[in-house]
Amino acid sequence: MREITSTILSIAAACFICVVCVSAQDATLAPCTDLTFAQPVYFGGGLGPRGLTTGDLNGDGHTDLVAANETAASVLIRFGDGHGNFPASQLISATAPSGVAVADLNHDGKLDLVISHRSVNLLSVRLGQGGGVFGAPVQTGIGSGPTAVAVADFNHDGHVDLATSNGGTNSISVLLGNGSGAYPVATTVSISSGSGAWGLVAADLNGDGNTDVATANRGSSNISVVFGNGAGGFGAASIYAAGSLATTIAASDFNGDGKLDLAVANEGSNSVTVRFNNGTGGFAAGVTLATGLQPFFVAVGDLDNDGDNDLVATNQGSNTLSVFRGNGLGSFTPRVDYPVKASPRSLIVADLDHDGSLDLASGIGSSFVAVLLNGCEDNTPPTITSGVLTRQQDAGSARSTIANVADAEDHPNQLTVTVDGGGSAARNGVTVSNLSVDTVGNVKADVSASCGASDANFTLAVTDSEGLSATATLSVDVALETTPPVINNGNPLPDITVYLPLDSSDTSVPVMFNLPKVSDNCTASPNVTSDPESGSMFDRGTTVVTVTARDDAGNESLATFHVRVLFNFGGFLQPIDPFPALNGANAGSAVPVKFSLSGDKGLDVLAGGYPASSPIACEQNVPGPVMEPTVSAGEGGLTYDPLSDQYKYVWKTSKDWKRSCRMLVVRLSDGSEYYAKFSFR
Repeated sequence: MREITSTILSIAAACFICVVCVSAQDATLAPCTDLTFAQPVYFGGGLGPRGLTTGDLNGDGHTDLVAANETAASVLIRFGDGHGNFPASQLISATAPSGVAVADLNHDGKLDLVISHRSVNLLSVRLGQGGGVFGAPVQTGIGSGPTAVAVADFNHDGHVDLATSNGGTNSISVLLGNGSGAYPVATTVSISSGSGAWGLVAADLNGDGNTDVATANRGSSNISVVFGNGAGGFGAASIYAAGSLATTIAASDFNGDGKLDLAVANEGSNSVTVRFNNGTGGFAAGVTLATGLQPFFVAVGDLDNDGDNDLVATNQGSNTLSVFRGNGLGSFTPRVDYPVKASPRSLIVADLDHDGSLDLASGIGSSFVAVLLNGCEDNTPPTITSGVLTRQQDAGSARSTIANVADAEDHPNQLTVTVDGGGSAARNGVTVSNLSVDTVGNVKADVSASCGASDANFTLAVTDSEGLSATATLSVDVALETTPPVINNGNPLPDITVYLPLDSSDTSVPVMFNLPKVSDNCTASPNVTSDPESGSMFDRGTTVVTVTARDDAGNESLATFHVRVLFNFGGFLQPIDPFPALNGANAGSAVPVKFSLSGDKGLDVLAGGYPASSPIACEQNVPGPVMEPTVSAGEGGLTYDPLSDQYKYVWKTSKDWKRSCRMLVVRLSDGSEYYAKFSFR
């Protein structure tokens, strides 16, 4: 049934051992296939939080919690923030409060408090003054040992009436309201052979338009039902069997026939008894549901948004809440237990975070209220966007933002992001790893490309806390690596010096050399070439050889060395003594300068402007800064005698050089220089 009529729901919210009929929710949310609840969040509830109800007590539009703390002699209000949190609180003194309800008793638009006091047999009313403030208590004497409180309109006058279950006198106290918030008189209603009345529910059980009352009788382990006459009076009670130590009771249409059925928690038999309404207020047939240990409280609500009401029981002995999902035909799925940290007793089913789904709150242990938020809100899938990332081969790993995620229900850093289904992935030599999501939804990862990597696409998936997901494609464009090869470990290449062959007129010679060793970060064997190549003919003089190393990515390195091809200069011949000997000569004389190059190499073996001489100090062994071209004493300058294999140049000295020293410098066309030292008389 989508719609269940209950007078009590139309005007008030009530709780503790009183359990009211909670109607199935409107079909505004998608049904949950997998019903889940978040881990319990605990809020201080005072000692013995046994009575529990909800209402907007400070008028801020958010649901608040009210706990009756029998042990602590107080009623605690925890004000909600609309997100399932209850950070602020207010404590109201009350003697042995056992049950608590909230309703607008005096029609001023503000919720008031109704409290039953078990040990002193009183009911008190505190009128709301707005903003969570309440007036002084106004008390009324009622039956012995009142436990639960219910609010309803029993006499159809439009004012809120009250009822309590009295365990000490096996009765119900009914207090009719006049709209002022005052309840001076209580009427006692017998529950017949029921004893130890504990739980209480007020609803139209026989379909006559009048509100009836049913109690769960802990002392006699049965149910009492009394039908209202619409004028505030009640008839004789009918008795129906329940399990051992029946404690609390709830009403709802569980089998879809439009009639309210009853559910009772049986603390002594670890069960919930469901009795189906026969249409006239009789409850003969039923089913029994096995719960956890010592179920104390049962509540009703459409937890999975499928239009059918479900059952929840608190299990004091096993520290769990048992949820039975109804199918609307009178059957229930096997229970699913949700643990709490101490023995749960009271229970409320309400939307505590304004997401449209019913949540759970339970008074547990000695001083806490546990709140379990329903994961069955109208969840929407998360979103994920990604694009193109560029990586260079073998550039190392870099941390980058690879995507952005968002979700309407979950914080970004509560979302789970995977790449190709896991925490890391590798494709085409590209690796994506170490994913994380920050508080604003940036998805970051370490991304690297190996030497041989090529462009790669990855599937990114984001999953929210309820398993909804979305995907996006991360494209990684791979650029070729740009690190050039290293030639000779980065050291300079050694030069090569060779000599023209002996007894030959050749002025060039083939030169063989080994190419240097080359290493590269990615290419195992880079291509190495030289220009000129090894074995090429090298002319006399100095030739620059360029070595080029190229890797597979096209990166190049260049290095050079020199090949020097020299004449076989045999030294100066007599009459000149070899350097650094000091040769004597007469100033103004002609000095024959003779040498051999081992074969006729032509008459262009001298560099331009040479031989030359440089004035020096007689003890000096290097040419000075002034270099003066020589004057040849013979015709034609340099000559070659093939018979003696000698080159000859006659150096005409100057008379002005008397009593001075000079260095004769012979530079050959291969770039080599040779010296002879002279002292002039």
